[in-house]
Amino acid sequence: MYRVTEIIGFFDPAKKFMNSEEACEFGTNIHEICTIEDKYNIPKKEKLLLENLPELLQKYLKGWQNFKSVYHPKFLEIEERHTSTLQFTGQPDRIAKLVTKGRVVKKVLIDIKTGTPAKGAAGLQLAAYASFSDFNIQEAWIINLSEKGYKITHKFNVAELKQYYSIFKSMLSVYSFIQNNFKI
Repeated sequence: MYRVTEIIGFFDPAKKFMNSEEACEFGTNIHEICTIEDKYNIPKKEKLLLENLPELLQKYLKGWQNFKSVYHPKFLEIEERHTSTLQFTGQPDRIAKLVTKGRVVKKVLIDIKTGTPAKGAAGLQLAAYASFSDFNIQEAWIINLSEKGYKITHKFNVAELKQYYSIFKSMLSVYSFIQNNFKI
C-alpha cells in the first residue's frame, strides 16, 4: 500500500512537494491544532489551551478560524484515512459543505498547507483524494495558512481533477513497478 504523498514525492526531482523534515513537522503541528479546533467539541476551559499556544501557532490557527468565518464549512470528514482498490492510501484534510446565508453552496475537498505547492503537485494530490469519494464533490481547494492568515492558492473543478487523476494512476503504476522490481 502506497501513500499518495509518497508517490507524488517520488516524481519530484526538485523535492519541492515534500519540504524539509522541520517544515513537515511544523505543518503537522498546524494540522493537529486545526483538527482539535474542528473535530472536538472543546469546552470553554480547554479552549484556553489553544489560546495559550505560542504566538506563531496562534497566527496560523487564527488564519484557519478566519477561513471558517468567511466560508462557514460544515465538515463531513476531518482527517479520515481512505484506501483505494488501486492499492494507495491517503488522508484528505477536510470534506465540507460550504454554507452561505443558511444554504449549502458547494461540497469541497480542502487540503490545508503551510507552504504553497506547485499547481501540478496540488492537482495530483487532490485528484487522488477526490477519487476516494468517486469525485462526489464540486471543487477541491488548497488553503495556505501563514502568519498573515489564509489564502486559497489553488482551486480545481471535477473535470480538472479527473485529468490529474489519469496522470496520478500512471504515476502509481510506474512507482509500483519500480518498488516491486528494482528494490534489492
